[in-house]
Parts: sequence; C-alpha cells; structure tokens
Amino acid sequence: MPVHDCVCFHCQQCAEQYLKGLMHQLGLNVPRIHYLERLLDSLLGYHPALRSLRRGMIFLSDFAVDTRYPGN
Repeated sequence: MPVHDCVCFHCQQCAEQYLKGLMHQLGLNVPRIHYLERLLDSLLGYHPALRSLRRGMIFLSDFAVDTRYPGN
C-alpha cells in the first residue's frame, strides 16, 4: 500500500506542523520530535478540545519516520 503510506505521511507532516505552529503561537518550546501525541500533550492545558484528536495522532505518528526511511 505505498499510496496509503504516502498519504498518511503527508497527513502526519501536516498535523505535526499544525501542532508545532500552535505551540509557537503560545510561546512554548517547540521540540524537534515527530511524536504527535507528545506534542498534543503539551497543548492540552491550553486547548483541552484537542484531546479528541489523540487516537488519530497516535495512528499518524507511525508514518513520520517509517514511511520516509523504511527499514530503520
């Protein structure tokens, strides 16, 4: 399923940049990580409604590195 993996990779990248942008806007330290659930955890105190995204963030985190660097 290369197309599926590619689409999920781009969705992960979009979500990562959104979360990091929100962190930057709030004046928070923006870590150099790809784990969406950890980024999300940093924001929940400011935006509790984002909690509903947790399941999707966990799913997408697997595509951050595995799709781009297979076999790592």
